Amino acid sequence: MKNQLVRRGAVGIAAGALTLTGLASLAAPAHATIQDGEVTAEVDLDNWGTDCQVTAWDGPSALAVLDNGVPVSQTWSATATGTHANPADVTTLSASSRVTASMTPIGAGPSTIKVDVTAAASTAPALADSACSGTAEATPRMQAEFDLPAPMWVTITGNGDGNGAAQAAIGDFDGTAAALVLGTRGAGSTSILLPAGPAAVQVQGQARAEADDAVKSRSYGASFTFELQPLGAASGISGSSKGTVVLGARDCASGGIAVDLTKKAKKKAKQVRVSVNGAKVAKLKGKKLKPRTLVVPAARGAAAEVTVQVKLKNGKKATIKRSYQACS
Repeated sequence: MKNQLVRRGAVGIAAGALTLTGLASLAAPAHATIQDGEVTAEVDLDNWGTDCQVTAWDGPSALAVLDNGVPVSQTWSATATGTHANPADVTTLSASSRVTASMTPIGAGPSTIKVDVTAAASTAPALADSACSGTAEATPRMQAEFDLPAPMWVTITGNGDGNGAAQAAIGDFDGTAAALVLGTRGAGSTSILLPAGPAAVQVQGQARAEADDAVKSRSYGASFTFELQPLGAASGISGSSKGTVVLGARDCASGGIAVDLTKKAKKKAKQVRVSVNGAKVAKLKGKKLKPRTLVVPAARGAAAEVTVQVKLKNGKKATIKRSYQACS
């Protein structure tokens, strides 16, 4: 039986008949724990037309997914036979589906959600002009609802390939949502700022085959990652300052970013130049290269990349960079 939470929406994909829920239509979770977190490797085999029947086939029960970082996987496949009053008019319908998902703890700090889906479907009619339209469809999916204790930046990245489609979506219950849709050799990313409160995430893949189509076998695979980051959160550091400078946290009250000069700055550095998004905001040399903390300005409503270029006394140069999320 299909899960109505996924089937109620109306977000279409041009690459296929895939739909995901309109997130605003969901009931809000009652508390902050994961609600309805599950994966289902769903398949659907059908055969319709005058005097057409399809043999029974089993469907999987959903498996629970928690925000404990443990991957949960489900694989399911099924085969059924579509028949007609004409004994020679027989169609074999097959589909297989797989989904793997993991969620690190959802809270005030960073969190990561990863979902992989693969789907395959095929039809094999015995007659070229079958009176029955047989359909095989695989729709692996993941969904979960939870409370965000604080506003979060969410970045969805994904890639997929095959003859089908996949979509990842996240949003609140008031209509703020972002979705990434993938088709053949698809890749991309999108970001959104979600407010504190109830939120939902959904991923679904699809491969669908029709007995009366020229192509009777299709498959698709996709991988998605959701990165949840608090306002002003800093990402990884690139480069090295040779121990002279430490790039600290961002203060979202002012938007400023801490740049700490260490004791080694006075011993090793001849000059330190600090830039925000390519624009110089500070240049220090001589007696100013003492241990201290600079708070460099940055617009609260924009992401910022801080670059520190250090001229060393031995004639060499060092560069360190760090990126920060916007504060609003």
